[in-house]
Amino acid sequence: MFLVPVLDLLRGRAVRAVAGRREHYRPLEPQSDPVELARNFAHRWQLRHLYLADLDAIGTGKRCWTLFRELHQIIPQLWLDLGIRYRADLHQATRHLGNLSPPPHLVLALETLESPQVLEELGDLWPREHLIFSLDLRQGRPLGSPAWPRDPQAVARLAWQAGLRRLILLDLADVGTGRGTSTLPLWRQMQDRWPSMQGILGGGVASLEQLHHLEQHGVHAVLVASILHRQVLDPLQVAQCGWNG
Repeated sequence: MFLVPVLDLLRGRAVRAVAGRREHYRPLEPQSDPVELARNFAHRWQLRHLYLADLDAIGTGKRCWTLFRELHQIIPQLWLDLGIRYRADLHQATRHLGNLSPPPHLVLALETLESPQVLEELGDLWPREHLIFSLDLRQGRPLGSPAWPRDPQAVARLAWQAGLRRLILLDLADVGTGRGTSTLPLWRQMQDRWPSMQGILGGGVASLEQLHHLEQHGVHAVLVASILHRQVLDPLQVAQCGWNG
């Protein structure tokens, strides 16, 4: 298991996410510059992955390509949620980011993908091993358009059938709350059904004990934010646990 620090980006600044209520997101304090935060994750924490959720792209389709390339120079194992809706969005990513090595990991999020058919089409445009499906939930219910199933297991099956083997399972109601990750029971059901699926969980992780619990249940990676910003963990603990990635 390894940790993936998350930066939620809004109007060029990193913001604190709480329960998915984006209208209440405010810049992180004392530092909200995503470049400086990425350098801190890379140099002080020695973390090898970074997840960037571009909330402007998710909301409006406007993307900060120059910033993405700068972050890739700092942490090459870059995970990007670009608010991909259609095949054309991935074409655009290919034009701007396709020459980067290694290729960024592009997140295909249920929240924004227009339909399951789009999911089937995208594997031709980007290395499949660098595509990650995000099964976005709110209080246990999938956040997809009406074209998607209402059952999380049925949504996961579509990702599996499309050849995707990494699955983010995230309930937005958990994010930033410190209550722990509510999706572990659902992940354990999916793990039994698709043993080679790699589960990536997050939302509400607030303690070292919670992280150990997730690791014991075979979670591949954990998305974290507040636990790092509040310095609940320290870099030595992360290194001793082998969670740098």
